[in-house]
Amino acid sequence: MTSDRPYRKGFSAEEALSRMEEAMGTQFNPRLLKAFFGLFEFRTRKPLTLNLRHEKGER
Repeated sequence: MTSDRPYRKGFSAEEALSRMEEAMGTQFNPRLLKAFFGLFEFRTRKPLTLNLRHEKGER
């Protein structure tokens, strides 16, 4: 998502994370995405300001 393509410029990291959050539960597994966000925060040492929603049936 952040790589440039011949047909579009890559998204910023913030835009890519926001789009992943929007697709949580449809295109992305919520548990896996939350783990990815946790790794992103750990690696960048910056807290993410995402509005992570809880999906039905998730523990």
